[in-house]
Amino acid sequence: MKYSNLSLFILLLSIAELSFGQSSQADSLKAVLESLDEDTSKVSTLIAICQEEYNQAPADALLYGNEALDLSEKLDYQKGMALANKFIGLCYYFQGDYWKTINYWQQSLISFEAINDKAGISNIHNNIGAVYYSAGDETRALEYYQKSLEAAKEAADTLRIITVSLTIGNIFLDIDSTYNKAQEYFLAALPLIESLGDHNAEGIATVNLGEIYYGRGELDTALYYYERSLDALKVSNSGNVPFAMTCIGKVYMQREEFGKAIEIQKEAYEIAEMSDAKLEMTSSLFGLAETYFRQGDITSSISTYRKAEKIAEEIGANYELREVYRELSDSYAVISDYQNAYKYLSLKHDIDSLLLILSDDRQTELMNFSNNILKQEKETEIEVLQQQSMIEQLKSRRQKAVIIGIGSLGLLLLVLAVRFYKQTQYIKGINVKIKGQHDEIKGQHDEIEAQRDEIEAQRDEVEAQRDLLETQRDVVVLQKDEIIDSINYAKRIQSAMLPPEIYITELLNENFILYKPRDIVSGDFYWIKQVKQYIIVLAADCTGHGVPGALMSMLGISYLNEIVQRREITQANQILNELRKQIKFSLRQHGKPDEAKDGIDMALCVLDLKNMRMQYAGANSPLYLIRDVEDISELQEIKPDRMPIGYYQGKDKTFTNLDIQLEIGDTFYIFSDGYIDQKGGKDNKKFMSKNFKNLLLEIHDQPMYDQKDILDKTLLDWMGDNSQMDDVLVIGVRV
Repeated sequence: MKYSNLSLFILLLSIAELSFGQSSQADSLKAVLESLDEDTSKVSTLIAICQEEYNQAPADALLYGNEALDLSEKLDYQKGMALANKFIGLCYYFQGDYWKTINYWQQSLISFEAINDKAGISNIHNNIGAVYYSAGDETRALEYYQKSLEAAKEAADTLRIITVSLTIGNIFLDIDSTYNKAQEYFLAALPLIESLGDHNAEGIATVNLGEIYYGRGELDTALYYYERSLDALKVSNSGNVPFAMTCIGKVYMQREEFGKAIEIQKEAYEIAEMSDAKLEMTSSLFGLAETYFRQGDITSSISTYRKAEKIAEEIGANYELREVYRELSDSYAVISDYQNAYKYLSLKHDIDSLLLILSDDRQTELMNFSNNILKQEKETEIEVLQQQSMIEQLKSRRQKAVIIGIGSLGLLLLVLAVRFYKQTQYIKGINVKIKGQHDEIKGQHDEIEAQRDEIEAQRDEVEAQRDLLETQRDVVVLQKDEIIDSINYAKRIQSAMLPPEIYITELLNENFILYKPRDIVSGDFYWIKQVKQYIIVLAADCTGHGVPGALMSMLGISYLNEIVQRREITQANQILNELRKQIKFSLRQHGKPDEAKDGIDMALCVLDLKNMRMQYAGANSPLYLIRDVEDISELQEIKPDRMPIGYYQGKDKTFTNLDIQLEIGDTFYIFSDGYIDQKGGKDNKKFMSKNFKNLLLEIHDQPMYDQKDILDKTLLDWMGDNSQMDDVLVIGVRV
């Protein structure tokens, strides 16, 4: 949890400033207005009235602001024009009309620049940046914050240098890849903060530095900054003390000094409770519960999470509530309370769906905001810099756990797999017992003539045991059916995660997808998404099939949504590189012998149909491209990198990114190895890649839906009486 409200604080600070002093009430100012001449004094009075009323009565304030602007233009009074445009913009801001806000602030900026007022220039750049930041456009916000910082330095405005530096640092802190940039800004601000003696700003800067070092695993340095933050925040009385204490507690937890961690986290909760700070209470309880969990005290962990759950529900803290549900599901699973584990996983899924809807609404709001800004810029012919920022990937991650959270479905699949395994072992034990009793009865049959009376007594006992065994078998069958039903439900969830056919057809008009899971759920999956002008399509083959493979597929889909949809990474090999990092981190793959060796093979294509280009990157999965050259169809196999996404015995290397010029009529195919490895035919051998290539060459010019039917029928004919060996996935696309 970072200080995400810092930007709003700076916005309110900046827009509350005024370059000249007017503190009288609006009524008093209005009373003297009529007696003033048409000069700069009247301009100042009109602006002061606008300043007094823009928040409570923005429509009335606009009248005075516009009158001040008209008089300033008549007098050619640049400072008056700058301030009038500034406060007119504020009126529109509080009316929710952001594109008019930006328009008037741009006019204000022109006037401040005309009189070389660096403080005013910094102020307006900061305000514009804050509007873009609050709308979710961090890239453009950064452009204006950087300009604000430059002007503040030229004006030697120490307070503004500090506040803008902290804001920029916070934006860079949103994602791991820009931690170094965030660190630069926080460290640069610290000496200035110390010179002003601003303890609250010191607390904010140092706690965020602590977060950076904690994220890198440098616990000693993180603890230094957390403790420094705590000392500063205690002096400032800002109310953020519990957060700093919770951060200190998590360092002790990582060191496995659980006693210290629990002591300080309990104190953090008590301080938050005294001020009735519900959100800080939830945060403190969350840290305390995690410490109990790491200590192995699952009962105390669950009790503390349940306490945090009540507070989060009370204040409607959806993001915190989602995390509580996730941790409760994990905790109950550890103690084999699968009913509660599933209950909280379902609750988390429900809140994920709600947050996804809110995220979509936010994206729509941002899109409308951006469209209005672009329209206004065109109408007023205002030149706005359009450049690719160093933080192109920096898009809103405040809802990032929404899609990652879907990966928790894997917990359900894992739990079901464990239950299924235990029940299978139980059935085997019963069968062994039945066989032993059958042998015993057979031996007694040989002695039946001599021991008739004894056998009759034993027969009664055997019949009783048989009835008991049949009852037990019925119970086991019922439990097995319940597990199968649960996995079928998991299949419906997994199917819902795959892109719908209508969405695929909208993006790729001519295509087919042959998708044949071997078991109920599948380790193969396909995924498609449009980001800007790029269409990303891939075929993936996870380690294993059935429940284990499906678990990996859920992880893969979750991280792809994060990497491509949220962070907007569109370079093919970089997507695979980032996905490998996430998979290895989730499975704790560090090269040790006892680690999971699971991974994903994948062929990934990034289409730019506007420019007829395609990027390809492959992890053990090739790309087949068929093109007519002088009326002869040729199949080109584009080789992948011989390493998976996940554990790899060799040293990790960056995946290769291949750029391909496309031509109209090109047809390409990506696939898992299930089709090629399927055994069948008269010799019961694998289908092999050679036959697969020949088949694609024969059918590539036929309609895509016919190609799918031919591939399906050919596979079934080849299998004959054999069962399907693996999940099958083939994707075909015609350009």
